Amino acid sequence: MNNGKSIRRARLAGIALFLASFGGLGCLPAATFFYTFGTNEGGVASFTATPDGQLTRHQTEPGTGLSKPRKLAVSDDQKRVLVVSEESPMGWIYRLDQPADPLGLLEFDEPTTEAKALGDHALVMADKGFFYWFDLTSGQIERKWNSRDGLTPPGHKGEDILFLPDKNLAMVSFQKDSKKGHKGSRLVLFDLATFTPKADLQLPREYPSLNIPKSKKEQGPNPEMMFAAPKSNTLAVTLDLYGAIAFADLDAALNGEWKNLAYVPSSPDGKWGLSFPDRGTLLELGGKEYLLIANAAENGGLVLFDVEKRKIVQWFRAEAGAETPVYLPKAKKVVTVISGKMKQRTPDGLEKDTAPGKELLVLDVAPLESGGKATFQRIPFPETVVKVEAIDPETSTVLLLVTGNNDLVTYDLAARKELAREPAKGPVNRMAVLRGK
Repeated sequence: MNNGKSIRRARLAGIALFLASFGGLGCLPAATFFYTFGTNEGGVASFTATPDGQLTRHQTEPGTGLSKPRKLAVSDDQKRVLVVSEESPMGWIYRLDQPADPLGLLEFDEPTTEAKALGDHALVMADKGFFYWFDLTSGQIERKWNSRDGLTPPGHKGEDILFLPDKNLAMVSFQKDSKKGHKGSRLVLFDLATFTPKADLQLPREYPSLNIPKSKKEQGPNPEMMFAAPKSNTLAVTLDLYGAIAFADLDAALNGEWKNLAYVPSSPDGKWGLSFPDRGTLLELGGKEYLLIANAAENGGLVLFDVEKRKIVQWFRAEAGAETPVYLPKAKKVVTVISGKMKQRTPDGLEKDTAPGKELLVLDVAPLESGGKATFQRIPFPETVVKVEAIDPETSTVLLLVTGNNDLVTYDLAARKELAREPAKGPVNRMAVLRGK
């Protein structure tokens, strides 16, 4: 018998034994967190967190040896985890409820850029315009499409994925152009049933003065994140290079056309091309929809948009690189931290740096319900903190924090008190959270 195969089978059996506990839970905890960690000898780990801040079932398989694991997608039933790498075409599918066949190895056409789950499937995007519809149950690629062949002009790689309320539709942003002329700066509406484009919404390139002449990638508005606000009938899209938000009518976009499309700078002084909107969240208060955007420019701050009016209503001074804000609807608080991603223009392109902070940034948004203004405060933390997630946002003010030292910390925002802490299994790359029903 091949000794290498025997060792591999033993290793996979160990993975199955430890991971199967997550797939067989009869009662879901308040939140189950999955995260990838490390580089060449990286892996995937899971733990649960309760609304009172207890950390339990934090486990992984030593020696998993994944090569540069990064993005991950978890099925709704928590029985499948897809892990992909941004630096190689490798992928791994964990079958948490099948101890006899726990781990499948995958190879995509190119290194992948994003993977996002929808039910028991995942949409995966890769470098050179490849798109995959992946069945998390069978571990097989069901459909494949390439934007270089399927779009006119040929598309580049996908950036972000927005699954729409009609679960047969997904919207994908194409950010940058390629060096060979494949075009970004467009949104593609996907029919997931046929895995073909329903519409190709190309964004106007109205400000050529904002292009970076020496970089063929930076030649348009460069859309990244997308937000669907149905109450306001608005689609909002962050435009990295223009330093703005694109607003348009949502119903028209879903029918494949732009209507009432307008670009609004996300900088507090109205300047173009300098704010780099990088993270954001949509929230509703008092029957109105708001979009909170974090800029990655130096002193870029947090910017609050009234979505219906499509304009900035408040700006909060903050350092560059706030993480995706977490909304706690019962407490009417929004929380973020400064992971510190900072962008700036150079003649050759965009330069990036990081400078994490030692604070929690908290917005009290309750006054918005009665037409008032949100208030802003900083809560000091004894060390750098680079990620924040809610455990049970509907009932609890307890947060999960990831520190710069790769510790997992539960923190009670109301009491301003650390509740529990333990080290992550390695430097945390990406995290996904699924909450109990």
